[in-house]
Amino acid sequence: MDITLEKIVPLKKSVLIKPRTRTAETDGGLVIPEESYTPTPVVGDVLAVGEESQFKVGDIVFFRRYSIDELKFNTADGVQQIVSLITDDEIVAKISNG
Repeated sequence: MDITLEKIVPLKKSVLIKPRTRTAETDGGLVIPEESYTPTPVVGDVLAVGEESQFKVGDIVFFRRYSIDELKFNTADGVQQIVSLITDDEIVAKISNG
């Protein structure tokens, strides 16, 4: 079965998020992924929401790093996608539009 992002439908208060990645670089040029150096919440873009969620597609949210379920799959063009599936309760803040 081919799974694409468009086929994933969160249920109830679940939210599908594309995490934004951030890296740091040392003076010597080594790249350190965000997961290696910070326990702070992760920032991500909401891609889909369940019918009971208080968030909407397009929201930018902060969520707890260790409370997520990661979904990994390949797109039709062979690119690996990683998205996170969490509930409203695991989102700690959102960026206001106003």
